[in-house]
Amino acid sequence: MNRRTYFKLAAGIGVGSISGCLSLDADSEAARANIGDAVDLLQECDKYLISKSEQFDSDTTKVVTFDEQYITSRVSQARRKLDVAADTASSSQMETVDALHEAVDVYEPAADVFAALATLINQMNNLDTDNLQSAQGLIRQMQTTYNPIPSQVDTTIKESNEVDGDLLAEKGIKWETTRAELEEADVIINDLGDSLDMLSALIDGVIAIEDGTDALRDENYAEADTDFSSAKASLEKSNDALARIESPEFFQSVSYEDLKCRILTLRDFSDDMAMGSRLATEDNMSEARRKFREAADTIDQSECY
Repeated sequence: MNRRTYFKLAAGIGVGSISGCLSLDADSEAARANIGDAVDLLQECDKYLISKSEQFDSDTTKVVTFDEQYITSRVSQARRKLDVAADTASSSQMETVDALHEAVDVYEPAADVFAALATLINQMNNLDTDNLQSAQGLIRQMQTTYNPIPSQVDTTIKESNEVDGDLLAEKGIKWETTRAELEEADVIINDLGDSLDMLSALIDGVIAIEDGTDALRDENYAEADTDFSSAKASLEKSNDALARIESPEFFQSVSYEDLKCRILTLRDFSDDMAMGSRLATEDNMSEARRKFREAADTIDQSECY
């Protein structure tokens, strides 16, 4: 899974360049100064988001940090500056104050999303697929971390739609580009959720296969039937989640098609093993052994195993 993709696109959640906002009406020098201070604060937010995106993009194998307070403190200061500016602003300056207020409101949900994604990348780096039980627990934690993100992105997009893009464009802010990046990020974040669902179901399926294999060794055929049937159901869920993913670049260590092949091979293997176990419970060992051989052939003849 290409974790860098999450953070490159998450950078687009921050509002775009604030450069050009200082070309304001000269009706009130006090308002001009406070608006200028607010613009400076927003530029700092932009630079921080961009620098973090570059950090995440360059090396996702190390612990990454995102100081949400860095953004929220500057957002709070910018709001105060704009509130003070509003006390003396002319009507034309108030249009700028209002537009900047709306832009400021986009930063907070963006910071929430960015912080959550930083948590996810650190959790992903701790994912040990050699220990399936541990990986299963960590995936559950990651899903909990992920769950609020789509609604936070929706909030951010709704806030961005309320911004007076034409006015901001006059001040040099490329708001339409930022909004387009938000909508693209929404698609990618949905892919992230489907990827976590795919991984979770895949791990559940592999664990169930291991349990079914143990049950077969103990000649507990009924339990083996239950375990392999559960594995098949989990692997079908994993394949369904994989099919929903729109961006194949989410995978870096294995191709999308190879991953799909592995999931479907394990699903078919589990189906044969479940049927063989069911036949064994009926004391039809001849047919049971035939199904077990078919299961083995499913793995042996697969192009991805």
